[in-house]
Amino acid sequence: MSVSAARQHDPVVVRAGDAEYLPEIGHHLLADASASNGALSAHRIRLARGADGAVPHRHHHSSELFRRQPCLVRR
Repeated sequence: MSVSAARQHDPVVVRAGDAEYLPEIGHHLLADASASNGALSAHRIRLARGADGAVPHRHHHSSELFRRQPCLVRR
């Protein structure tokens, strides 16, 4: 196994109201990979309970990070 160090870059800060909305996929783009020297792109999405999400796919030039948040049920 080989290990390589990540390239240095400045922190990426995006306010929620400044995120670009991508209507064709229903995502808010928080940061494109180009903002982090190709290290990561960040999207904000909402999936309904039971939704399948993305089909299996591969990224050749950046990584993906997922953070699961609890589902809030409003009554």
